[in-house]
Amino acid sequence: MLKENRILPRPNSSAALPSLSSNLLLAGRVFVFSPIFLLILVQVMIGAGAGLFIPYFNIYFVQYLKASPALFGLLNGGATAVTALLTLVAPWLARRIGKINSVVVTQVSSLPLLITIGLVPLLPLAATLYLFRQGLMDMSAGVLQVFSMEAVAEKYRGIANSGYQAAFLVPWALMAPVGGLIIAHLGYPAVFIGGALCYLLASTTLWVKFGRGRENRFGNVGASDDGSIVYPAAESSHVEISSNEMLRS
Repeated sequence: MLKENRILPRPNSSAALPSLSSNLLLAGRVFVFSPIFLLILVQVMIGAGAGLFIPYFNIYFVQYLKASPALFGLLNGGATAVTALLTLVAPWLARRIGKINSVVVTQVSSLPLLITIGLVPLLPLAATLYLFRQGLMDMSAGVLQVFSMEAVAEKYRGIANSGYQAAFLVPWALMAPVGGLIIAHLGYPAVFIGGALCYLLASTTLWVKFGRGRENRFGNVGASDDGSIVYPAAESSHVEISSNEMLRS
């Protein structure tokens, strides 16, 4: 008998490649437009801006504005005290206008003070503005942290928190030497303007993505157990935890 040799068709592996690549592209797109990515990006911009000028604040005051080390130490302590007091006001402000709105308003309010400190080298003026610039910039940091945790599923919040911290500290470390080079070649005003621009980009990102009441869309993400981001179709289609109630707790 003649044996019939049948050649089994080989699976076409190339057919699976487009499907795999499209899935990867879709997953990448979802991640890029997800709240956690945008919040990490915000921390990157804030860290980069801070790294440009904050390491050189003491040198700017002592060497450039001719303040004594004792005076700058007093200013630094006073700025920390003002920050602590303003931080107590932040929850009230967040209840009145919303968490993201309060973060954006306070951060943007600090930018004219920062630019004036760098562009107007007068010690009395710079010292006065220094007391309040840090407070306005940092008073809503806790409010932003609360919202950043709300935007992530509960079991991933530890990883997200570590990601936020790394996203802030790594750009700070990278931009600190860059700030020194800028000061050496362009002077102090350039680093203050650069820092203000980074802060403005961070605030703009927050406002465009989460501002004007859109922060409520992410208030119930923590109830998801599979790590996915919840995007409700309408405000009435899900049970939502009020931001005001969370701030009161």
